[in-house]
Amino acid sequence: MYPKISLLLIVLTVFLTSSARAECPIGDLDDNCRVNSEDLTIFADQWLGGESLEANLDGSSNVDMPDYAMLAENWLKRGIPLRINEFMASNNSVYEDPDNPGEYPDWIEIYNVGDETIDMSGMYITDNLENPTQWQIPSGVSLTSGAYLVILADLLNYQGAAFHTNFKLGAGGEQIGLFHSNGITEIDSIDFDQVEQYTDISYGLDANDTLRFFGIPTPIAQNNDAYLGLVADTTFSRDRGTHLLA
Repeated sequence: MYPKISLLLIVLTVFLTSSARAECPIGDLDDNCRVNSEDLTIFADQWLGGESLEANLDGSSNVDMPDYAMLAENWLKRGIPLRINEFMASNNSVYEDPDNPGEYPDWIEIYNVGDETIDMSGMYITDNLENPTQWQIPSGVSLTSGAYLVILADLLNYQGAAFHTNFKLGAGGEQIGLFHSNGITEIDSIDFDQVEQYTDISYGLDANDTLRFFGIPTPIAQNNDAYLGLVADTTFSRDRGTHLLA
């Protein structure tokens, strides 16, 4: 084992705790929603590196002991590795309702980023983070590792070939939240209150966990980073008109 990792493992015994959180804990550097030796290896490789590195947990100028303390406080903690991966708030032709042919409702895609099956029975989906228990996922629903679940946000509120919530998404911007079955603990959320949505353009996470538009939506499949849905409007250094050259 590398000397740096051995030293860090020894120091870890000072910080061990036993509590757990539903969301992925701080220090989860390999995105599997747990903090363990794989994360420690990444941390050791980035030791004393710059502020842009993922192991710089406190946002300071480099990776140092305060960052290590944050990782150590979450050592062996596990969260629920579910993410709101992609959604569409204005669906006109992309994803057809399997229960109502010819209908194209709003949809939300949940992704299991972990390596174990997750029982989603009793969890909640909402479009208002102040109302976490807005719609409850039925019992018996589970999501295997690397799998996707699409939920239709269409006000119909029933379970057929697909799950139908009791709310719709607002294309003008709002929120989406996934909550634990206790109705309190937030597992994941996206706040797009200031991000207007466009017809048949989805919005979600790219490979760097950055929120962006997708010109080619991929419900029930990996998001396609090769396609950017929208770009910023063209801007010019001067207004239109006639200008004299210096």
